[in-house]
Amino acid sequence: MNSLRELLDLGRSLHTDEREAGNLAVLAQMLAGSQMDDKLAPATAAAFVGLELY
Repeated sequence: MNSLRELLDLGRSLHTDEREAGNLAVLAQMLAGSQMDDKLAPATAAAFVGLELY
């Protein structure tokens, strides 16, 4: 990457690829479901260890 524009273009491309693969929908459903399910919450947290989403 040589510029902010290149980084932005890459991010948009990756986002599109992941959305088309259904990965963003799965992530959204896992995060939403983990808010209300005591069993799903730790499993979801464990799956995302190291990703530092926030």
